[in-house]
Amino acid sequence: MGEFRTLGMWGTLVLGSAIVAACGDSPVVPPEERPLPTSCADPGGVVHEGVFTGANWKASDGPHHLHGAVTGQTLVIEAGALICGAPGAALGVGMLEAEGTADAPIVFTARDPSQPWAGIKPSTITVTTITLSHATVEHAIIGVQGTSSSEISISHSLIRQTQAQGILFGDGGTASLVGSVVDSACLSMCTDARGYAVVLQNLNGFHLEDNQILNSGGGGVLVLWRASGVLLGGSIEGSAGIGLFLQEDQGGGRSVRLTDAAPVRITGGSSYPASVPLQAAEMLLATREAQEGWLGNARDTVLVTAHASRADEITIHPGLVWLVAGGGPAPTNRAAVIGSLELMAGAVLSLRAP
Repeated sequence: MGEFRTLGMWGTLVLGSAIVAACGDSPVVPPEERPLPTSCADPGGVVHEGVFTGANWKASDGPHHLHGAVTGQTLVIEAGALICGAPGAALGVGMLEAEGTADAPIVFTARDPSQPWAGIKPSTITVTTITLSHATVEHAIIGVQGTSSSEISISHSLIRQTQAQGILFGDGGTASLVGSVVDSACLSMCTDARGYAVVLQNLNGFHLEDNQILNSGGGGVLVLWRASGVLLGGSIEGSAGIGLFLQEDQGGGRSVRLTDAAPVRITGGSSYPASVPLQAAEMLLATREAQEGWLGNARDTVLVTAHASRADEITIHPGLVWLVAGGGPAPTNRAAVIGSLELMAGAVLSLRAP
């Protein structure tokens, strides 16, 4: 069974309505009046390890120290709480509610920033539901993960300094990331094709709105396989790899499809700003201003895949080069269809073999 241990200097004995100090006649400060911990080295706190069935972690009981794999069904974390992971420790939950406030965010961090903890993971006990608001997740291997049937919502939060992905969602479920920052992900462990700060794979739906993806050691945002969703505004800046990658399968059966979109600024990267299907390019790059928002990268060329997609109207403005790959190998070779294509003076459109 799981257990927790208090590490405190606040020893008290409660007798009826009287509170008796454990050490001499020194007054005891009620928990609600104690200053909230701000460092993993602060005195007091609780150690969590093993399995729990339901818990409510209070800010005033912190720091909350994670040792090993801490897993359970339901966990509610109070605004202002400080969670400190030992090296390799993981928090695995069936349902996590961690809703801080602007004045009292919840912080998930490593006890020693030079030795990362594993991060927030799905529980093997039940379907995972994770809600984070006004939270910071930092110094983890992967910040937040979600797998089969997960429902994950992150808003107004900061995920930073992760060795691999900041966010990794996949294999069913839904994901929402709104008004949040993912900064300095992929510090050392993004060496494969999924080496992006944010990875969404094979989801039932996704909603990305007004986020900032900054300084990734790999790519910025990667969306793969049969996913459909919303991409509204925000920015992807300073990625070492491609800023935005939306997959289009050559046969068209597993392509990413946007149901709504608004321009996303992609700049300061060391590679291409984006690789996107024709349908997504039409939605994300509808105006000259939107296309100019993808300039300022090492390669100011958008890679547009057009294996089996359709666009009603494309206008290409000068500045951003469009490199379009259409068709595909037999027997799935199908031409892309564009209802109206207009090249403005100085625009560059290049076609390449698939």
